Amino acid sequence: KVLSGQDARQLPSLKLLFELKGHSAAILTVTVVAGSDTVLTAGADSKIMVWDVGDIAPKLLTTLSSAETAVTSLQIDSLGGALYAGCKDGAVLAWDMPEFEECHLIRKDPSAITSMAYNPLTRRIISAGRDGSIIAHAT
Repeated sequence: KVLSGQDARQLPSLKLLFELKGHSAAILTVTVVAGSDTVLTAGADSKIMVWDVGDIAPKLLTTLSSAETAVTSLQIDSLGGALYAGCKDGAVLAWDMPEFEECHLIRKDPSAITSMAYNPLTRRIISAGRDGSIIAHAT
């Protein structure tokens, strides 16, 4: 439903809480860790930035730079403690959370990844490719 006129005026206004700066190119994806103050951003600079936004002054916790090309999608498996990143070169990468110590190449898709979704019931990452492909990955 698209709101217009009088209905639109009933929507609450948004208040700016913080602004995160750190990427050197376009940010293509953002996600949050459920139940925490952690936000992850990623983009065309091939970096994933992990932020703590719980304080008055949000701060950068760490930068992950294992991707070789732009990171286009992020998904979190909060049950299994993993971060998954889909990349422009078709790579699906994984890090153990919350340490982010080791990066694993899950697989290389035939096309640039444009989007991903995570299903916690089946523990599968579903990736969508620029070529129209949809591929399921077991975690």
